[in-house]
Amino acid sequence: MKVLFVTHKPIFPLIDGGCIAMHAFLQNLLHVGCEIQNISISTSKHPFDLKNYPADLQKEIKPESVFINTKINIIKALQALVTSESYNVSRFYSTQFETLILSKVKNSDFDFILLESAFLLPYVDAIRSQFSGKIIVRTHNVEYKIWERMSEFTGNLLKKKYLQKLSKDLKNYEIKNLKKVDGLVCISDLDKRTFQSHGIHIPMVTIPVSMKRNETLKFDGKSNDIFFLGAMNWQPNSEAVDALLNEIFPKIRIKFPNTNLHLAGSYMPSKLLQLKQDGVVVHGRVENVAEFMAQHGILVVPLQSGSGIRIKILEAMAVGTPVIATKVGFEGIPVLNRIEGIVANSTQEICDAIWDLIETPALAKLIGEKGQKMIQEKYSQEQVSAKIYEFLQSF
Repeated sequence: MKVLFVTHKPIFPLIDGGCIAMHAFLQNLLHVGCEIQNISISTSKHPFDLKNYPADLQKEIKPESVFINTKINIIKALQALVTSESYNVSRFYSTQFETLILSKVKNSDFDFILLESAFLLPYVDAIRSQFSGKIIVRTHNVEYKIWERMSEFTGNLLKKKYLQKLSKDLKNYEIKNLKKVDGLVCISDLDKRTFQSHGIHIPMVTIPVSMKRNETLKFDGKSNDIFFLGAMNWQPNSEAVDALLNEIFPKIRIKFPNTNLHLAGSYMPSKLLQLKQDGVVVHGRVENVAEFMAQHGILVVPLQSGSGIRIKILEAMAVGTPVIATKVGFEGIPVLNRIEGIVANSTQEICDAIWDLIETPALAKLIGEKGQKMIQEKYSQEQVSAKIYEFLQSF
């Protein structure tokens, strides 16, 4: 099968969960023998540099990119307030990128065009005019839900109204335009049910992000510390870190004064890099994520907004690190509570869970082991690749 894999940002470097999820999907496609060409949108936030791609992969997928300025334009954002246009999506459209897509379609006989995320839906009509194969969209989350939840957790009335408008417009756009494609790959069953509840009845499948088993790294159980790891240019992550610093960690520190909080991730803001707070260690971006997760205690994810799968949770579970997260954090990940992970929603519930695992290292180790086993059973590359192949073969 020949596939044009179109991504809304470059796959490399693997600096956030979205890039890791795209890379895993690319590896799944290659695993089942697909011939892939990758083209992507490059932005100021996610610039394209061919040097970031492994040399062997460059030859195999021949990556190309077009730059689009997706920075917020105040005038256009205000104009969108009086229209039904989704400003979130429109920022990802350019005639130059559309021309690149169509040139690839005209000069090759692709069986499928795989669009990574709803932000590429503006190109569907143009692709349809030139392409007789199947168009598949893979969603990382239900996009409008991110903004919907963010609106619920802001106290600023004007900001709340604006976020509600963004969510409404994006919801209408997603529902209308996803119906135009031939198939939909969802990252979780919850996302799949959400799309179906909105009357989207195209062929649809849940295909999780595959995780390779790490044979050399494993949670050591020696640290009583807690940590958070995530890209800090994503608002839900920033809000989670604020909750850790201001509400959760001070309570933990009172009961366990030797416990430290480690913060890591790309795009770490200067205010955090310069933070002077007892017990808080700010690492910024770490090169070896699995090693970091295996050595820095318990992963705590107090997310209240966002949508889709938390890739960092899957990565932590893959090395046997115990995870405490809110219901939103674990969304789409079928953990058995207090067996494969701990679901805790309020500040007090999260603190209680942390105290339990620090006081009972054997429980922390057991939960980490059970979580790792679940990842090995449900998220292996072989299983996930087989699901992808079966879905593509069904067309």
